[in-house]
Amino acid sequence: YVPEGTPAERYCEIQHMAAREAELQLPALLEDLAGLPKPTAIIHDPFISFGRVAAHVLGVPAIVTLTMPGPASMAKPKAVEDAWEAEPWVDGPRRAVIERYGFDIFAQGMPMEFYSPVLNLVTTIDELFMPPAPGHQAERFGSFPFK
Repeated sequence: YVPEGTPAERYCEIQHMAAREAELQLPALLEDLAGLPKPTAIIHDPFISFGRVAAHVLGVPAIVTLTMPGPASMAKPKAVEDAWEAEPWVDGPRRAVIERYGFDIFAQGMPMEFYSPVLNLVTTIDELFMPPAPGHQAERFGSFPFK
């Protein structure tokens, strides 16, 4: 997915790896899960892009645990997020995951922000909670429950 001659610093940062990580990790994860009793839910960190995909494939809810004050602590300008998602080393694996599993990780998520439409458990006090920021975050996952 990386064009010849692209400097490594352009594609080796964590925000660029979520889609490729999903593409690489899902086959083994789903194979392992197939050998176990069906889970009642998939619990994952919001940085993990493939938690919701696995839950989708298995037909169970995804639940996220956040060890930060909430989504707004991760907010970035829409132009930055859109640029990250448009990079070929992000968009190529994203499309591969859609084709193979029928789930678009960026439809309701973004790099390093893969929350659950079912339940997001935030480990903070109410006074410090930071809900999804207005704009891009609110558009993608503003209706998700954060408790």
